[in-house]
Amino acid sequence: MDVFGRSRLLVARTTEWYAAVQQQLAEGKSRAAIGRPLRLDHSTVRRFARAGSLDELLAKAVNRTSILDEYMPYLHQRWHEGCHDVPQLRHELRERGFTGDIQCVRRHAANTEALPLLPAMAPLHRPQGSRKLGRRFVPPAQPREH
Repeated sequence: MDVFGRSRLLVARTTEWYAAVQQQLAEGKSRAAIGRPLRLDHSTVRRFARAGSLDELLAKAVNRTSILDEYMPYLHQRWHEGCHDVPQLRHELRERGFTGDIQCVRRHAANTEALPLLPAMAPLHRPQGSRKLGRRFVPPAQPREH
């Protein structure tokens, strides 16, 4: 589970692959024959084959730390206050000592968007596209005089 109580994609994928590798090994298939249809590298198949249990594989995936971990309470507070601007959030985190890049904050924000919004927040207004705006500011063509 991640910080939002959802199962991590990595955990779900690892669980599926482990089950498939173990089943096909029990059927007597070679590691190369297992890896091809699953599109897994031979070293990944070997790691899944040698693992004593699923928990052994998941220990690394579940217990991963993030460079954002110490800033999570602040990020969640700002998100629920209505600040969904990733560059602004990153700037605020930088002022608090964050050294990561904007992609790290962007990935977290993408996961956070799945959370329910607070009732006080209204949906964001989407501005018109640049073509439509451009037409508003271009004066109509003047007829040519012959």
